[in-house]
Amino acid sequence: PVVRDCVFRVEATGISVYSQGKGTFERCDVAGCATAGIAVSDRSDPVVRDCAFRVGGGLSGIMVYSQGKGTFERCDVAGYANAGITVSDGGDPVVRDCAFRVGGGLRGILVSSQGKGTFERCEVAGNARAGIEVQEGSDPVVRDSVFRDGKASGIYVHTQGKGTFERCEVVGNVRAGIEVRDGGDPVVRDCTLRANHNHGVIVRADGLGTFSECRLEGNAPAEWLVEVGAGGTRRGNHPGAPR
Repeated sequence: PVVRDCVFRVEATGISVYSQGKGTFERCDVAGCATAGIAVSDRSDPVVRDCAFRVGGGLSGIMVYSQGKGTFERCDVAGYANAGITVSDGGDPVVRDCAFRVGGGLRGILVSSQGKGTFERCEVAGNARAGIEVQEGSDPVVRDSVFRDGKASGIYVHTQGKGTFERCEVVGNVRAGIEVRDGGDPVVRDCTLRANHNHGVIVRADGLGTFSECRLEGNAPAEWLVEVGAGGTRRGNHPGAPR
């Protein structure tokens, strides 16, 4: 189907696309959902543009799971309890130019349980926990995105999470710009980490990660915290990580 300029006010899930479903959704307004504004699963692949998901305390504005896909462009997500978008169990959406703004929510983006996804030019602001959290073998690609003013770390990779982060800006978060622990192993290239309040980058003793050509400035109390025993590679950053 093609669905344009519609309003969804429901108590469960606003839009559900499953069993290899498709569809185009444009300029829709979804609110008041207890579960998700839109849920995509079972190799379904909708196109969602210029939609607003204000889920009123629901778990996630957008949920993509069980090999779900989908292309999400210029969407505005707010009011979620758990995450603006949750990608899990092999979900692999493309998300461009979307905004995930706090409404009491924990995370802007949560990628778990072998989730994937490509996120480009997104903005995540003001979350109670991480701007983006990657865990449990998940491996998203995140480019040209901003993670700012969160109450915890801007980017948090743990529990064998991976991910590639390129040309991102991480600024003004209460904890670290990026924190890696518990076997997390991200690739971070050409990112700017600025004015975060508990280090620009933290790599815990059980963390990994490849950091290259990143710029760290004005982070307190120091730009880097690399614990004894931490693995990974750090090269070409300014300033460089302590040895």
